[in-house]
Amino acid sequence: MRFVLTAVGVNKPGVLAQITRRLAEKGANILDISQKILSDVYALFLIAELEDSGNFKELKEDIEAMSERLGAKIVLFEESLLRYMHRI
Repeated sequence: MRFVLTAVGVNKPGVLAQITRRLAEKGANILDISQKILSDVYALFLIAELEDSGNFKELKEDIEAMSERLGAKIVLFEESLLRYMHRI
């Protein structure tokens, strides 16, 4: 299953490394990534794939728990949500 991760926070060394390391530990494969630094604020957007969709809930909870420690707002959601949220 494919998912989207967004993160916004105060820029400091190692933020991207910590997030992507945790994704790798949980078996996620990053398909596309974009990061922008605006003054001292960073914005991260990535699309990744998880072979075992049963692990998504655990991954989501684990990554979102990193938010406070990293001084960021991190959100994960299934890519399919984007495809269906505007359908009537």
